[in-house]
Amino acid sequence: MTNAQLTQCDLHETEIHGDGVNLYQGDNNQSGGMQSKGTPIAIYLRVSTDEQDVGLQETFCKNMVRMDGFNADEAIIYSDAGQSATKMPDLIDRPAGSRLITDIEAGLITHVYAYRVDRLFRDLESGASFIKECKKKWANVSIRTSDVPIDLTSADGEFLFGLSVLLARREAAVLSTRTAGGMQHTAENLGKVSSAIWGWKEVNGKMEPHWHQQAVSEWIVKQTDSNNKIAKKLNNLRIKTVTGKNWSSATVWRSKNNPPKYQDQLHQFERPQRMITYPFRTYKE
Repeated sequence: MTNAQLTQCDLHETEIHGDGVNLYQGDNNQSGGMQSKGTPIAIYLRVSTDEQDVGLQETFCKNMVRMDGFNADEAIIYSDAGQSATKMPDLIDRPAGSRLITDIEAGLITHVYAYRVDRLFRDLESGASFIKECKKKWANVSIRTSDVPIDLTSADGEFLFGLSVLLARREAAVLSTRTAGGMQHTAENLGKVSSAIWGWKEVNGKMEPHWHQQAVSEWIVKQTDSNNKIAKKLNNLRIKTVTGKNWSSATVWRSKNNPPKYQDQLHQFERPQRMITYPFRTYKE
């Protein structure tokens, strides 16, 4: 599964899961309803890019919460959109993940739900360290995912958790290798891709530099401010990302450290004699 986008099989499972929830809630309502209100529940969501949506993950997790007899509407949502677990293996490195740990430490959360283990971790060492911390400091905290349906901090749950992380790690490595190979071939031939690429535009079926965006990219790389400050400057200038959204520290980081493979082919084009400069008053999308 690529970056936690649910498959049709997952969606079908969600529908079945939802039906089970309705039946479960029906039984519960006959005998007094759900468990007491105010149960400190967290739902953790994550996707690796800003272009992806966490909506289906949230729906699936809320169904799990209901299956356990809790009120899903009271769950606190912690959403890390555009945060890669490969680049940021520890929860504390991600904005929402860090808030979740802070709230656990404060005793505000005792039940954590995530769609799959790989939404929490793709690194065995980081995951095992977190589970160990939970067992040592927060023994009352339980963690549930769809692929490990029992508490991750239990003996069996910890074992299944380790297997799930290893599988997620292998899946990510295989996918990365395949994607990199295919993208490299496409870039070398300046072939068009389905998604928009910052700094490039499609002209007659081939990719060519978008010089205004190239100028912005060069400016970003030269900045010494924090990524968050750079993002604020770009947003104040009303320059949007390639998907038409506001800049974030994550998108600035990617522009600096993970340029598109097409950049290797920039030498094939004649650079304009004059490039736009900050504050990019003549910038065009």
